[in-house]
Amino acid sequence: MRRRGARAAVAFVAVAALSACGPAVDVSQPAAPLAGVDMDGRHHDLAELQGSVVVVSVWASWCGPCREEVQPLSQAEQEWGDDGLVVLGVNFKDHPDAAQRFVEEEGATFPSVVDADGAISIDWGVTGVPQSFLVDREGEIAAVRFGPVTDEWIADVVVPEVQG
Repeated sequence: MRRRGARAAVAFVAVAALSACGPAVDVSQPAAPLAGVDMDGRHHDLAELQGSVVVVSVWASWCGPCREEVQPLSQAEQEWGDDGLVVLGVNFKDHPDAAQRFVEEEGATFPSVVDADGAISIDWGVTGVPQSFLVDREGEIAAVRFGPVTDEWIADVVVPEVQG
């Protein structure tokens, strides 16, 4: 029980720090740069995905609600990937072993850039995890989702952008 309380306290402090430091994210504004190495050592750069619709999902292994969105995101990319949908995770301030366990346990099929110091998340204006951003084919933020991504959000927001 103590360990759970300590994790909750760490999560609260991290979210509070992000809220105090991060700029607000405006929809219809160019997405901030996002480039880095994933947990397998592969490099990813959002700029190279121009022309695709990208869901950027910021998550952490210590975030309970983050577990809820892994399957909807993985399924959406599988279903709509041929139409240009890409899911790119951002693993926020996490221990590498815990993050890897999370990916394996939840069956995440999308890559996640490691954001060990939180700099990417701060640049993106993240105020808590999970938080996701829909980036259109021109590289602008089309929508922001606070809380876990759901099948409904994908159907109502993501799919119309992909089909657009």
